[in-house]
Amino acid sequence: MSTPRSQHHNSIFDNLPNQVLSKDGEVRPALFAALTDLFVSRENPGGEEISRYEDMALRLIGDADASSRAHAAARLALHKSAPITVIDALLLADPACATILLEHCARLSPETLLDIASWGTAEEAIALARRKGLEPDLAEILSHRVENGVLIALVENCDVSLSPAMFALMMNQARSSDELAGALCRRTGDSRLITPLFMNASPEQRAEIMRDAEFASFTSAQMKRVETASSTLINWIVERGRAGRWGLVAQEIVRLTGFQRNVVDKMLAHKSGDGLAVLMAAIGCPSPLAVRLFLSCPPEISHSYTRVKALAHIVEHVPAHAAYRLVFDIMGTPMETAQPKYVPLHDPKAAALPGRALSGLSASKLPVRRQVRNNLRMQR
Repeated sequence: MSTPRSQHHNSIFDNLPNQVLSKDGEVRPALFAALTDLFVSRENPGGEEISRYEDMALRLIGDADASSRAHAAARLALHKSAPITVIDALLLADPACATILLEHCARLSPETLLDIASWGTAEEAIALARRKGLEPDLAEILSHRVENGVLIALVENCDVSLSPAMFALMMNQARSSDELAGALCRRTGDSRLITPLFMNASPEQRAEIMRDAEFASFTSAQMKRVETASSTLINWIVERGRAGRWGLVAQEIVRLTGFQRNVVDKMLAHKSGDGLAVLMAAIGCPSPLAVRLFLSCPPEISHSYTRVKALAHIVEHVPAHAAYRLVFDIMGTPMETAQPKYVPLHDPKAAALPGRALSGLSASKLPVRRQVRNNLRMQR
């Protein structure tokens, strides 16, 4: 038996259909919002009420403004009896509605969600990636998207379990996106998984990565692939760094090691100095010389005793071959595939040989490296 309240509610719905088409365009947006509020106020509307709302809403959506449509989408997204036809119409009517419904509405069909995951716009895919309880197959499809925003939303969605394959895809993309790299570092508890993202890791994660590098095991073949610098070249690099000529520093490190220039530049520019310390360890720089260089860095490094001490520890305790491995991980290139690099170093005061004149950069051609005790650090 109907109560007086439900009878009043039904009478409103009975009278509305006759008024919908008679209202002018200025009233229809407000009428659409009010009609939606009235519909969702019933937790379990009957079939006839759903049908009447569906009929009237579909007539009004075309005349509703963006604000009214977004309001209706937000209300209907959380209602278990919202008509599918109205939801689909809102999904197509407005980008804001699509964002709301894709993230929150449980009434969207699997076919619609699959289509959005595969072919939707970046904004639609981002909204879908934020969806609570996102199905694993949809997450897998979204992980193949090239838009960084989609991948970041996927990583930040705690309901999504990142499979090894998905993590590998995102890791590769993160090499060219600091924002995505940061999101992966925040999501991952195991620092070993994010070693390639060393420059974007938290200070605690970087410390763990360096501890692992310090005690890592290497074969003799791996160690033989490492080329450290002579003491003369190291002094030259340190003095250029102290003078702020980091372009020359990067150039010589790349020439000696074969590292990628863009990676070396990024490591040298790292605000904490960890990247610089790793590169100094890779070329076999003695710790006292490295400290001189750190004391010439920006105040965030040079004015902090704790920071300089931590960086000096990296240079002193991380073997050159371990530092090489870390840089190759950052580059995304297996160290085992790198060919041994021979770098000829010449006496800067030597006269030109017959048929071969010295270049204008003769100052960078330094004496042949001798095997000294400092260079044996890499073999520990």
